[in-house]
Amino acid sequence: MLYVTGPAGAGKSTICDSLNERGIEAHDLDAPHLGAAYDIDKNQRVEVPPPSIHRDSAWHSKHEWRIEVDAIKNLHIQSLERPIVICGVAEQDAEILPLFDRIMYLSVTQSTLQKRLTERTDNNFGKTEGEMQLILTRKSKLDQRYLSNSDIVIVDGEQETHRIIDQIASIIAE
Repeated sequence: MLYVTGPAGAGKSTICDSLNERGIEAHDLDAPHLGAAYDIDKNQRVEVPPPSIHRDSAWHSKHEWRIEVDAIKNLHIQSLERPIVICGVAEQDAEILPLFDRIMYLSVTQSTLQKRLTERTDNNFGKTEGEMQLILTRKSKLDQRYLSNSDIVIVDGEQETHRIIDQIASIIAE
């Protein structure tokens, strides 16, 4: 099983869609059965409100995106029979990392990330100034975590999507 991760706006969902179009089974952690927003204090799943309604820094300080670990474990079992790619990022993804044969980190510059988040139309996360700052802070933490790890495949997330898909297909073929 392969994990494609990176900060919000790095291209994970686009890559997931492109992999599926090529016939490579891929799942997005933004799908409701694989990930969800949780109230940190109550440890309870919640709906994500639109950015204009109380999704400010106070909301984000009390909520986080979590992986539905049991669903990932089930996909891991299925991956013993066929290649499966998981695309996404979540607060507690460290607990699922041992399930993956390979991990790919999509590396992008801050300016590219800001441009993509501002221009994207399929997702409103990052459209407010507070969320943009949150994403940039998370990007910095993710860069520190993944870029210094020699076991991680670092991918230039600024290259054309088909080149990234080719690289993923090559890794799967190994």
